[in-house]
Amino acid sequence: MGGASTSLVAVLAGPDQLVAILAFDFGEGGVLCGECARFAGRRVDAEAIALLRRILGGDLRGALTAPPDRRRNRGFDEVAVAADAKADVRANVYVVAHLDIGVPDRARTEAALRQLAAAARQSAGNVRFDIWQQTDRANHFNVISGWISESQFYAFAASHAARDFRQTVGPLLGSPYDERLYRRVD
Repeated sequence: MGGASTSLVAVLAGPDQLVAILAFDFGEGGVLCGECARFAGRRVDAEAIALLRRILGGDLRGALTAPPDRRRNRGFDEVAVAADAKADVRANVYVVAHLDIGVPDRARTEAALRQLAAAARQSAGNVRFDIWQQTDRANHFNVISGWISESQFYAFAASHAARDFRQTVGPLLGSPYDERLYRRVD
């Protein structure tokens, strides 16, 4: 399993110091830490801190409660392939979306994704917009975008291009549209 350099780890703590831990290993094509879910809604305690130290120390595999679900991805377009894999320091908000499309509708979805990417990359506040396609499930896509602010992302999400995209792919989805916002932690 990849070390801390290939992992995204987020600790979300509420006002009462309740914790949610998310660890995602990009180097392995997307492995989510199953043990992290046990800590959702708990107070930050020694056990949660020990798990974080373990993950940040490069032992995500040891934190998994089930065998890794390997989902290898490839860059969907030449922009994603050419982009530097490092996080852009200007991005304060990252948006991660997963699309599971019916196989017969893949070509239509790919065209819609290209149009969405072109519009997003020209949108105010966008610092990166990457589309990844699973190699073993070519009808599964992951969209990862970085935005300077949440309001700039929401302005784009309300744009004609984003609405057209959702209207196009909505009926083609094989599972609910899953889009999540994450704030950068310094």
